[in-house]
Amino acid sequence: MQVKMARGRVEELKGKLDQLNGAYSRGETPSNEEFRVKLIAEIDQLEKEIELHGRLQISDDTLLPSESLEDLPETLIAARIARGMTQMDLAKFLGYKMQQIQQYEEDRYRATSLWRLITIAEALGVKIHQAGNLMGNRTMGPVDATKTARFPIGEMYTRGWIGPWDGGAIDAAKEAPGRLERFLAKAYGSNPASRNRHVRSKGVPHEGAISAWEARVISLADAGPLETAFDPVKVNPAWVRTIARFSAIRGGVRRIKSHLNDIGIHFIIESPLPGMQIDGGAIRTPAGQMIVALTLRDYRLEWFWLALMYELGHLVLHIAPGEYDGIFDEIAAPAMSAIDEDADVYAREALIPSAQWQSCKSKDAFTHGTILEDAERLRIDPSVVVARAREMFPDKRMPSGVIRDRDVRRQLGNDTEG
Repeated sequence: MQVKMARGRVEELKGKLDQLNGAYSRGETPSNEEFRVKLIAEIDQLEKEIELHGRLQISDDTLLPSESLEDLPETLIAARIARGMTQMDLAKFLGYKMQQIQQYEEDRYRATSLWRLITIAEALGVKIHQAGNLMGNRTMGPVDATKTARFPIGEMYTRGWIGPWDGGAIDAAKEAPGRLERFLAKAYGSNPASRNRHVRSKGVPHEGAISAWEARVISLADAGPLETAFDPVKVNPAWVRTIARFSAIRGGVRRIKSHLNDIGIHFIIESPLPGMQIDGGAIRTPAGQMIVALTLRDYRLEWFWLALMYELGHLVLHIAPGEYDGIFDEIAAPAMSAIDEDADVYAREALIPSAQWQSCKSKDAFTHGTILEDAERLRIDPSVVVARAREMFPDKRMPSGVIRDRDVRRQLGNDTEG
């Protein structure tokens, strides 16, 4: 869990704990004592991780100087925190129980076998030499199916991507390499190393998790090819503006899929894998299918609009011309390259063109009234106005109650099923 989020979660939990403790001070005996104990345990765990993050001074991809194997446990814990993964995330990634990871870390992996340590290090993408480093690059490397532990095998089994498994964990681990190889080969074909892929992210991207997610999305698209071949010329300003105007129509969000399908673009929702801090991707399959895929990692409606427009922009500007095969975005990450900046500009113009934005009151006074007024005048949902302002001013606080039905999953309905 990222430090800022962890601190916010601690404050939230402490507020709940104060309410429960107030009952004791009044001489009452709360009925939910078990919940109170769980709150205290979660607060304690989060505070330990925040303290560890600060003490280790985790920055960029260097986690912790490792002068001996005695430092390895701290390096693994630091790597999990730097990845933005909770203990539950890591457990799901590996196919373990959360209590198992919790016990490992509490004991600093003292009773853990070397094989298990190597597996966890591979799962976190940590390369051990004189220092522990997160492996990964914003220009992603080739997909290597032989490094099974670098992929979220546990979660892939759970989701049925590499087949069901009713046996034990040891037998599942033995079967995993062959199943993973077939899964990736089905998506990428015989030459996955040839794919040119880029990631926009705050930290070091987890390439194994992203590749597994990409392979799943590719398989879904290739299983149901669209009748219409993609033609970027059709993605003109009028067509793009129609997407934003869907926001103001009852059931309009669900019409986006057919709007994209009609010009040869797959629209796929696939939830993120553990360790994958990505909101969406623009992808071309080896068979030539074009995809806009979202994770709905943040299911707020305004973030949905931003992610959708980012990926559509990448598809038109960078995927269709053949510059890249896959581009993946953490939409809250700053622009680190020219193609990131391209997507920023495209998203802004797709949501509300600059000529219209200049006359919007929301760009200067970001209030409940100005947002609703601009939305009504432009015939769009307030969430699109908020998305436009968020892209320009990410730190601005949104007025409460301005967006109705903020959970986009409810609006998409069955379209959220991968």
